[in-house]
Amino acid sequence: MKDLRINGSQLGDNRPLSSVCHSPDGKNAATSSWTGFAKIWDAKSLENIGTLKGHNDRVTCVAYHPREDPPLV
Repeated sequence: MKDLRINGSQLGDNRPLSSVCHSPDGKNAATSSWTGFAKIWDAKSLENIGTLKGHNDRVTCVAYHPREDPPLV
């Protein structure tokens, strides 16, 4: 292996991230993690703009509806 680049990290939560999904417009990203939270991030600044809570166990996947605006958090 001649070239290795790190294109992402798991600094989005205290426990491992389980999935990442970009919004249809590319402005936001959502992550899910083993903490049971889903978080919404600004894709450009990487700032957390909201946390969705309510699961008692791991959240294994997040997805955006292809025709809807990002969720309000």
